[in-house]
Amino acid sequence: MSYKWADELVPPGSVREDLHLWTVKRRIRYWCFRLRGEAEGGNKAKGRPRGLKPYYEKQEWFDGWENFAATWDVEDDDPFTTRPRWESVHEEWERTLEEELRANKIRTRKNLRKQAASGSEGQL
Repeated sequence: MSYKWADELVPPGSVREDLHLWTVKRRIRYWCFRLRGEAEGGNKAKGRPRGLKPYYEKQEWFDGWENFAATWDVEDDDPFTTRPRWESVHEEWERTLEEELRANKIRTRKNLRKQAASGSEGQL
């Protein structure tokens, strides 16, 4: 499926074929975030591809630009389609950080136990 405004985002042949869809998604999300900022009273999203804004406003899960990445987003494998978001990008990021922190605590605890077992706990 090809959209003229999408070809403006990532001209055909401008990136490796295996990176094309990923690059399209990244650039679509960039403009969606810019449109969200505009909707929240920030700078105008000047320079966006013509057709992008009305295209997403007609999508099933679209419920306002201010809700992008909070209640709706673009599909991972088809960035031309919207999907609901069950947690915002901020909530998702917090969860990721908590999981990483938990994993780091476990690694640290294991390392401390190894050091204690080897008798090197005094060198901490």
